[in-house]
Amino acid sequence: MGTNLQPSTGHWGCWVTHISVREVLYWGVAPGLCRDPAAGRGPPLRHHLPRVYRAHVCVCLSSRSCPACTLATSKGVKYLCIPAADSPSQNLTRHFKESIKFIHECRLRGESCLVHCLAGVSRSVTLVIAYIMTVTDFGWEDALHTVRAGRSCANPNVGFQRQLQEFEKHEVHQYRQWLKEEYGESPLRDAEEAKNILEIFETH
Repeated sequence: MGTNLQPSTGHWGCWVTHISVREVLYWGVAPGLCRDPAAGRGPPLRHHLPRVYRAHVCVCLSSRSCPACTLATSKGVKYLCIPAADSPSQNLTRHFKESIKFIHECRLRGESCLVHCLAGVSRSVTLVIAYIMTVTDFGWEDALHTVRAGRSCANPNVGFQRQLQEFEKHEVHQYRQWLKEEYGESPLRDAEEAKNILEIFETH
């Protein structure tokens, strides 16, 4: 297991390294990170940026321009910015492949990745669940429980849950095959780590 840069409770969720699912697969974001710091809502943006800089690679889901993306990019952080609202009608499935590719390549390089939205509850959780489903044999509910083991407030909205159900029924097997063909056998111990996390979660 790698080192947790932040505790598993609180708004930032879990930081992850390239070794362990628990420590590499999920991060939330503190309130204020995607908000306009001039608006006075949430902690000042500068308080969060050191955590972003440590990630090296970030995936941001925001319904509007994100100041964290702009500022962190100027510091050399590589960002994948996905325009997405936390609405049941928002189609996140169409962003799964690019997000999975982005996160997986980051992990194969041994880098850390921060996946964030506004609250770290719905949008970012949905992408991470899709990623866990792709790198393990988990269905969406087991993948959600794996995330909740590190962040109990994880709760995709009902529309995103339906999209994850459809992803499990119709697409995840093709995604797993695509990932294997694209990158070969994974050196990461995702399935083993995820099962250990799920067992611990289910015993509590």
